[in-house]
Amino acid sequence: MLSGRGETKIGDLTLGEIRNRIGRRLTNGPWLGGPSFDVDVNTSHDAPTESWWEESRRMARECHVFIGFYTGEAGTPDSRGTIGICAAEWLAARDSGPDKVMGLDLRMARGEEEIDEAERRRNQQFANLVSGHGAWLRKIPPKPTYEQIESATLELLSHAVTRLAGIGSRAERRAAFARGEALEWSRASFAERAQQMLVALAGAVGGITMDAPDRVAVQGSLRRIDIARASLLVWLHAVPGAFGVAAARERIARPFAREVDLEQVLRAHGLIGPLHVIAVHRGVTESQLASFFGTPDIYVAAGRFGFYAADLTTLQQAIVLADCRDPLETDHQWARAADWLESVGEDKRLIEIANRRAAIVHLLAAQVAEMRSGKGATLTRRRSRRKETRVGP
Repeated sequence: MLSGRGETKIGDLTLGEIRNRIGRRLTNGPWLGGPSFDVDVNTSHDAPTESWWEESRRMARECHVFIGFYTGEAGTPDSRGTIGICAAEWLAARDSGPDKVMGLDLRMARGEEEIDEAERRRNQQFANLVSGHGAWLRKIPPKPTYEQIESATLELLSHAVTRLAGIGSRAERRAAFARGEALEWSRASFAERAQQMLVALAGAVGGITMDAPDRVAVQGSLRRIDIARASLLVWLHAVPGAFGVAAARERIARPFAREVDLEQVLRAHGLIGPLHVIAVHRGVTESQLASFFGTPDIYVAAGRFGFYAADLTTLQQAIVLADCRDPLETDHQWARAADWLESVGEDKRLIEIANRRAAIVHLLAAQVAEMRSGKGATLTRRRSRRKETRVGP
């Protein structure tokens, strides 16, 4: 689908005319030996009826590739005047598949128009949507020719097809879960599968193995990795079933409560964290994560890899990888998580939280050491004696 405000002038042509010409070019081909694209170009923005509005959103939802000609204008508003049609189409496309959304940034190519406050508000709402989505935008210089716009559109389409073909081929791997290593993992017991998953997760995450304290973590489950130029302690876990299955989830116990036992590792190697990375053999939900953290008040971001979650009160955080059915899928899920962290800038926020959490772990460890040294017990005995002197016949 080619989406954009049809009335906007880009040079001597309207955006509606430009999109129609490009649409005919894509439809007539030839591409790969014949016509390959069925192009939707909805330029009937003169009569914003309810049925037309829904049809525009339906096309945006159902298309395989969505290319937005972004001029900064939200387009014809709905009946309530709350959102423009260009923004509504972009939103529908994003919600049905964010990877299929591409954009041409034409803001420098259009002229300025007088607009009222309501339209200015809708345009700002659209700008927030586009910037927050993180879609790939191809910038178009001022005063572009039609040929430049067409060439940039074809470049975007080529990029989208290549990207989506890769995603589609990986999605087909679900059919392969009934054979090969995925089948072997399914046959294994929880204990065997958890061990296999930890080995695969360690290979995916990489980094340097840290010695794990006795009775705290499985050997090989502590890794030192670099994120955003910081050295981070990562604690690997494996849930050998769905996260909602108690017997599978109990394989990792309550790791948040044992972070203080990693203080020596943090201090000896100058690391921050820890960050928990949890491979889940099957599915996991946001509500299950809230229960795992022990509070519903957590920050959760969902992605194709699973979830990133953080308790912004205790500053504990975890990356949860769903559907780790075999080593290749585990590696792919971690790669997706790492790509997401970097693409949205969340890696820097993760490091900031890990820095602060390390300071808390050091403080807790000092307090625990003081209690274990006997000072805490002495204080308790003194208080008990005072209490006994007050009690008399």
